[in-house]
Amino acid sequence: MRHPIRTIALVAIATVLLTGCTKVYPFQLLLTVENEDNGQRLEGVTVVLDTTSGDANRLGMDYGSQLGDLTDSSGRFTHDFQIVGSPDNDKHWYLKLQKDGYEPVVVDIRPDPVPSSHDRTPIPVTVKMKPRPPAPAP
Repeated sequence: MRHPIRTIALVAIATVLLTGCTKVYPFQLLLTVENEDNGQRLEGVTVVLDTTSGDANRLGMDYGSQLGDLTDSSGRFTHDFQIVGSPDNDKHWYLKLQKDGYEPVVVDIRPDPVPSSHDRTPIPVTVKMKPRPPAPAP
């Protein structure tokens, strides 16, 4: 080895660059869904989180990740998720909600400002869904 110090320094720099470039920001969604007309909590609401597709597809329920479970009997839903890279870009974070008999709802839940900490950040969201009017009788 002709330059052991230089080799060690290059290995150390490469390690830092390869492992330290990607930052992970953890968040916890704390969702409550209510009926807009009477304030009752809504059970069985489908929840889709879309942090990547952008404005063009914001209304599409097929864009994003369906978060598995539905809201519970008290209209609540909790989900932990992570944003990899810089969360302070211009993208929106859309929460898309859907339930039979109700108008679908799309909400931008991206915190403003986005926290700089790598601690889990809670995002409390309360959404009121509007019941669809009854179909006219034939």
